[in-house]
Amino acid sequence: MSTTKAKSTTWSSELGGSASWGIARVEAKAGREITKSTSTGKTVTNWMDVPGGKYGYTTPKIERTKYVIEKWQDTPRCTPRFLGNMGKLRGITAYPFFSECIASRACTPKP
Repeated sequence: MSTTKAKSTTWSSELGGSASWGIARVEAKAGREITKSTSTGKTVTNWMDVPGGKYGYTTPKIERTKYVIEKWQDTPRCTPRFLGNMGKLRGITAYPFFSECIASRACTPKP
């Protein structure tokens, strides 16, 4: 597997808050980072030996994910305000291994 040229854009979001009582203080944060990348010149090869009279199929392992990009604003009272959805981001994650099957009749590789 090789990549000759790549370009990426990263979106990140974080949600957090804190509460305090006298001398005790609690903070919590949660975040997510999404990277959108495009590459050209990618080559992936998977060799498979299939005996005569048999069927052989191979497929790369991928995962499709859809994210909704939301816009939020902090208010003067430290509470979040939802401003709306900014769009959707569809991502495909490819893994460097393959699913294969060899059978005497047509088959579908299991992930």
